Amino acid sequence: RGLQIELAPVVQTQRERWISTLQSIRAEDLRELHQLLSRTMREILGERAGRDLSTWTVADLRASGKFTSVCGLLEQPAFGPVSQADAEESVRRAVEEVSSW
Repeated sequence: RGLQIELAPVVQTQRERWISTLQSIRAEDLRELHQLLSRTMREILGERAGRDLSTWTVADLRASGKFTSVCGLLEQPAFGPVSQADAEESVRRAVEEVSSW
């Protein structure tokens, strides 16, 4: 009858997967959230670069010249003693950065 159809699998793009990962980050406190956000962004950047960037410092990333727009997301407040940062705003900025790629 011609009524049979096959649906192609839904494929999630890298960007969609990265954004979903960022939006799913949860933590007990603000500092932990920013450390997770920092680690996740390094994983994403590493995937884009095709190499492990997990041990790269912000200075290393900045010196590469490729990730300067991301560096501000990775510094404060993840390692600051006291943070005035907003968790939702930090995640939003990370998502915005990834969306711009």
